[in-house]
Amino acid sequence: MPGGLRGLRGLRGGAGGGNPSCFWDHRLKRYVLYNRHLSEHADPKVESPRYTCRQESKELIHWSPRQTAFHPMDERWPEVESMQVYVHEGISFGLPSMLENDVRGDAEVHLVTSRDGRRWQHPFSREAFIPQGPKGSWDDNIIWWPSMIVHGDKLLFYYGGARYKHNVNGLPPEIRQIRIGMGWVPRDRLIGLETRKQLGGRGAFLTRLFVVEGDELYVNADIRGQLRVEIIDPITELSDSGDKSHITHYVGAGERLHNGFRRRDCELIQGDKLAHKVRWRGGSIAKLKGKPVRLRFVFHDATVWAFQVAE
Repeated sequence: MPGGLRGLRGLRGGAGGGNPSCFWDHRLKRYVLYNRHLSEHADPKVESPRYTCRQESKELIHWSPRQTAFHPMDERWPEVESMQVYVHEGISFGLPSMLENDVRGDAEVHLVTSRDGRRWQHPFSREAFIPQGPKGSWDDNIIWWPSMIVHGDKLLFYYGGARYKHNVNGLPPEIRQIRIGMGWVPRDRLIGLETRKQLGGRGAFLTRLFVVEGDELYVNADIRGQLRVEIIDPITELSDSGDKSHITHYVGAGERLHNGFRRRDCELIQGDKLAHKVRWRGGSIAKLKGKPVRLRFVFHDATVWAFQVAE
């Protein structure tokens, strides 16, 4: 696409290089570009680490000003060589290639998440999503540039791997080799909540408020013990402490459980499935369609990855 190529070339002079990630975001009705910031290209005298910027465009020619998207400022991984971004099930997942270029010259892929594509969370800053291979393997020093595809019940990740140090220039071709590897996880099992045996193996969490739009609740979970879900009517009455000028002023809201959808009404859920169907004595969640609710998951010895209300 000639127009796109001209537009992308116009982004140089302070941004570029690496492996940019560009896609059409149907939520915004715009193209979104994540590219590496390279201020040292604009002024070689100024030392600046690599990090990821974000821009938008309606037609791949005129782009919004660059905004910082992900800049870890971490001692172990101070730079981001590139970041691939994918919107999956309404959530943005980033796969930054974390780089240390001063001493080790190595890289590994981490996982970051965002609900709007602008504010990113890095929940596992000390843990690689795609780690370096064991010493002596073809990918024991550099892991970068991952690409994700959905294939059946799996998420496949293709990545580049190498043994050489990123901060050493002039290496012969037989040393500076990059090969392609592939890893996978079961569908939607990127981040999960797990109960720990040290805490008795029991756990619970409460979801955000949302409006029921589907007919069935499905849970992606590996349940070695058991799991139940209850549905909460989030606001039944408001209470106001009174004097709004006082520092202790507050507004509170009560909540109640929907009849027939309490924890004791929920059919026991066990086993390892990508889509456990949740049912109660009151029926399916479809009976609450159009209503705002919250869900409380209560489980023992289990890992909960995701849930979905679908048709």
